Amino acid sequence: MPLYFNENNAVKIYGLAYACMSIAGIFAILLGKLVDKFNWITTLTLTTLIYAFAMLGRIITHEYLAVLIAFIAGLVASTGVLSLKNWMAYSTQSTLTNRLVLYRSLIFHSTNLFSMVFVLALAYIITDKRHLYWSLLVLSAVIVFFAWLFFLKIRNHYHIDKHDNKKLSKITFNPIIVLFCLNMIFSGCYSGLIKPYLILLFIKKGFSDEYSIFINLLIVFSQVIFTTIVIKKLNFFSKSPIKLLIILETSLLLSYLFIYFEYLEISIYVLLFIFILRTFLLSTSTCTEEIIHMQYISKQQFAAVFGLLLTLFLIGDSFGAFISSLVFDHNYLNIFLISAVFVFLNLCTYIFLSFAIKKHHQI
Repeated sequence: MPLYFNENNAVKIYGLAYACMSIAGIFAILLGKLVDKFNWITTLTLTTLIYAFAMLGRIITHEYLAVLIAFIAGLVASTGVLSLKNWMAYSTQSTLTNRLVLYRSLIFHSTNLFSMVFVLALAYIITDKRHLYWSLLVLSAVIVFFAWLFFLKIRNHYHIDKHDNKKLSKITFNPIIVLFCLNMIFSGCYSGLIKPYLILLFIKKGFSDEYSIFINLLIVFSQVIFTTIVIKKLNFFSKSPIKLLIILETSLLLSYLFIYFEYLEISIYVLLFIFILRTFLLSTSTCTEEIIHMQYISKQQFAAVFGLLLTLFLIGDSFGAFISSLVFDHNYLNIFLISAVFVFLNLCTYIFLSFAIKKHHQI
């Protein structure tokens, strides 16, 4: 999508559409009630169909239509995510929840890797890139449509008693939950700043579309490897998760500052190493955060708190994407400096969280 919009001289519109999609996710905490009312398989089936049409609408680069379609996509995507989380919470043994979360992440990165290989192969074969990116956007919508057919077929296998549906409970705030909330906002901010423009950053560096896709392919491949390692070493990463998060966030802060000050002079090999290192830091911290959430959010409040955390993350994500849409065309390197600021704020929340956890154990 960023490459398609870049070819159509609509990078700013892409940034606004991405931000608007995240803004729609702000309603996640309210959408959770919709999932509870109609059950997860019904909402998942409906939102997948709507999302397929919303993805097809990504070929539209008109400013207002692109933003409207992105908003609809954000609403249905958030509802779909909450539907899957609802299913995991009520259909999975608690002892398997952490590992299932990691396996889901591994599947996501693996399929993303396959897609990148497919796109890269076509980019080398086909010379008309604008036609290629348009076709791939349509193809992605078709794939989601087939997913809808699959859910439509299996939905009759799930007989959910409406009386067993659990409603979102009221959230009891404590220092740990408040710090989780701040953490998700800051994490969303630096995610929205860089993630939408990752491929374009390499194009700005002077590389071709194909080479930029290949670099992104290596980064995605590293995500698969790192997620696999985390799954195999789950006990190691869960021994002292908060200390690990502080180390990871400090490393991420230093890497962003290094990129900002040295980007123009960095060789492609050093740059690739730093971005792969960044991938390791983000992948590991995400898994570690989820482990901490499982430990310190009560089962009775999990659905409600997760809906709130998802909402806050997407608020930060949309804010970060909005900032980068304004900054990218003027001086794209500023997104690394701004990201470093949000990483520093997030690091502060981890430090305060470590004290809150110690106090929690003393009570």
